Amino acid sequence: VEVQMGEHRFRCAAVLGRGSYGEVWRAHVMAGPAGLGEVALKEVNCKSQNELQQAIFEVQVLLALEKSAVPGPAELRVPRCICYQVDACHRGWKVRTAMTVVPGESLDYYVRRKPLPGRTRLAGLRRGLALVEKLLCDIGPSLQLLEPIAWHRDVNSHNILVDGAPDDADEDQVRANAAFWLIDFGLAVDSQSWVSESGKWRTEYIGGDSRYWPPSSWIMHLLGPEGFRGRPDLCEQYQRRLDVHGLGITALELLCSVALQCPSGSEDLGPWNAVLENWSLYRDAVWQWWAAVYAVFSAGGDLAPVQAKLVEDKIVD
Repeated sequence: VEVQMGEHRFRCAAVLGRGSYGEVWRAHVMAGPAGLGEVALKEVNCKSQNELQQAIFEVQVLLALEKSAVPGPAELRVPRCICYQVDACHRGWKVRTAMTVVPGESLDYYVRRKPLPGRTRLAGLRRGLALVEKLLCDIGPSLQLLEPIAWHRDVNSHNILVDGAPDDADEDQVRANAAFWLIDFGLAVDSQSWVSESGKWRTEYIGGDSRYWPPSSWIMHLLGPEGFRGRPDLCEQYQRRLDVHGLGITALELLCSVALQCPSGSEDLGPWNAVLENWSLYRDAVWQWWAAVYAVFSAGGDLAPVQAKLVEDKIVD
């Protein structure tokens, strides 16, 4: 399939990702400015004006981020928007965006890879710490640049790619060569209109993967804005700290998953044992809550009974 977008022409080669929004293709550049061999071509199907505005806002965020990163674009670990186009179709609109292809594999898959034979849990912990150090150093500055523009609202291991960290790389090689990239701004919201007492946080649909939600997102999901009465710190968290919390949970997932994939032995991990044990407890609980919500949501069912059960179980006190 070939796609014409202004002076650019692309030939789709393979699917990079699919979701409810549409598809992302790896596409070869057949015509256009020199110096670009391939792109990630995202196509979003919009059935309403709200969906159209959201898809265009994703493009605007990428463009604004690139502008804000000048003259230091090396700090920006997100795709760069090459061009975009909006076309009317019989069911609404198609928004196509051509972006640079960022390297690496999904961190979600990476953390589930089996370790090299013989790697101990202590060695896995050290490797996990080196990976987390790079994750925070790479993604943190991009979130800082993003803050005046938008909140991503979906920072998690599905939307972060990791490159340059093969299984046989030691900690020093990981620190020197690993690179992390943040992708998929499809749920982003304007950070300026989101905050404040009467901001859009009150009415916008809650977004993101609930396994990475802070307590304030569960309050919003189960109780609505009224749930923040007498809880100003949690209200502030929901307005301004969703991305920071998502990155923190992702860092814990990376650290603990890499360590727990390795067999435990007689090594004394000291206080790290408690970290690994509590991560396992947290993961099991939130995965259960997420599964209950996602099963109904994905089938288009009524969430109210599930929400009532979660309130009854007092996951929000």
